[in-house]
Amino acid sequence: MVDCLFMFNDIDYPQKEVLTMPTIITEGRLCILAAMEETYLPLHTRYMNDPDVNRFIFSTPPFTVDQQRDWFNARRAAGDHHFAILVPKKTKGDMRYIFIGVMDFREIDLNKLTAFTGSVIGDKRYWERGIAREARLMQLKIAFDSLGLKQIYSKTILPNIRSQRLL
Repeated sequence: MVDCLFMFNDIDYPQKEVLTMPTIITEGRLCILAAMEETYLPLHTRYMNDPDVNRFIFSTPPFTVDQQRDWFNARRAAGDHHFAILVPKKTKGDMRYIFIGVMDFREIDLNKLTAFTGSVIGDKRYWERGIAREARLMQLKIAFDSLGLKQIYSKTILPNIRSQRLL
């Protein structure tokens, strides 16, 4: 078992969880993409209710954990692929993973070999550090090399310069 410490702002998130090792899909220098699990939803919900984080999303906050769980399960049932963006942090000999955001493939069309993507880095301490770019490149590698997709589409709201730079 690995102790995964979820952090928000500069304080520990109140619900520490002892989890088995995250299901790592791919690793980069700055972050890993892991299978998105329901365990991450309380922190994801907290991020999504932060006005600095949600000002560029297409949905309307506030969100509850139950709403996020329903959304996650409905999207998974529809065939979407969600990835947790985790930042590894070694402390006192233990490897801890800080959940900082989510990436996804949605509206996957296996006939046309296309999909739409989305992403959010919810932990503002990790903005402007190159993590979103690295995660995006790993996501595209999965799209083309593992899933065999040929085209990936993304949308942003016009003033969202950070996301536009990733496209």
